[in-house]
Amino acid sequence: MVIGKNRPGYVLSAVILSVLPFAGEAGADARDHGTQVEVTLAAGAESPAEILTGRILLTAADGGIILEERNGTIRNLSPPEFQEIFDTRKPFALFDSDELAEDLVNRLGGVFRIRQKQHFVICSAASDIFTDYYGELLERVYQEFFAFFAADDAPNVSRPDYPLPVVIFRNVSQLQQHAAGQHPQIPFDEVPGYYSSRFNQIYISDIPGRVRTRGGLIRLLRKSPRHTETIVHEAVHQIAFNSGLHVRFADNPLWFTEGVAIYFESFAGGRRLLWNGPGRPHTNYLSRLRGSGHLPRLTLSLADLISDNALFEDAGTMAAAYANSWAVVYTLVQTDHAAFRRIARTLQQRQVLRQISRDDELKEIASALGRSLSDIESDVNALLKSLPRRRR
Repeated sequence: MVIGKNRPGYVLSAVILSVLPFAGEAGADARDHGTQVEVTLAAGAESPAEILTGRILLTAADGGIILEERNGTIRNLSPPEFQEIFDTRKPFALFDSDELAEDLVNRLGGVFRIRQKQHFVICSAASDIFTDYYGELLERVYQEFFAFFAADDAPNVSRPDYPLPVVIFRNVSQLQQHAAGQHPQIPFDEVPGYYSSRFNQIYISDIPGRVRTRGGLIRLLRKSPRHTETIVHEAVHQIAFNSGLHVRFADNPLWFTEGVAIYFESFAGGRRLLWNGPGRPHTNYLSRLRGSGHLPRLTLSLADLISDNALFEDAGTMAAAYANSWAVVYTLVQTDHAAFRRIARTLQQRQVLRQISRDDELKEIASALGRSLSDIESDVNALLKSLPRRRR
């Protein structure tokens, strides 16, 4: 995917969340093994064998495995890559806050400092002012997320019993250098942050500019709304994939995962944390759907949006895909929350690395909606036309 200056960083998430290719026959054994195992990797020519501790999420017919390590990283290992698997017969557990903090510092180096929040462990090379602001915003997003899904008939989400890891870099250059090592096929030009489903971590950069006070930081952030919106967007992704709303490494439809994250984004220049909370009309996407002074409406077929994740990866369609996803999720939440919840519950049943065909995708979503896609399109267009133009 090519990300140029006219395509800001929020379009990255679709790629970062894409499914890791699996070496074997996916779905041969998709049971969630709850015991902790030790996997001995094959020794390299100049390196000793490494032992990974985690749990097996899936075993393929050829013996390949999907392993979740204790720090949350998911690895795809084919039989030649490991020598043996030892079952410790101990229950698997992700790192607690102290263990996660030690792991992050060991991997990233001594220039990073740890902030342990109630639900996050932040490993930061940024200024204390930005780190403290970011930590406060993350905790607010966390609370708002679970408040939003707290209704009796809401999809089954739960607060994770482990901390969520976050990395803050001193500047965009450091972020890009790290990103290139993880995802060398993706250019990260002018990208303030992203969430990696494979590593289950948020990566963000401090905002450019010299600040000495919280007020100075807020003034700087007001000039760059996308920085705050990106923080919120990526935090929602991480929380959603760790609460049971989405399934890591399942065939998640991007219109839903991205639409939910965008639903929470809305920047608010007059608020203390520069964030409105979920549910406000998104000015940027509304303007994109409005075009050159016309009434806003969907610009992509709903059937294509639902069934074709490639729309989020193609330079010619990605911006429209994000705008249309926001419009559909926003309309469902505002006008047919029951259908939104049915879709969420349906998608929670997705299995790790089980691919869904286009026809099955459309059937599942249409069944959850309870109405035709053309009716939903009409509802979305009608709601979009009723929204006033609003400034940030």
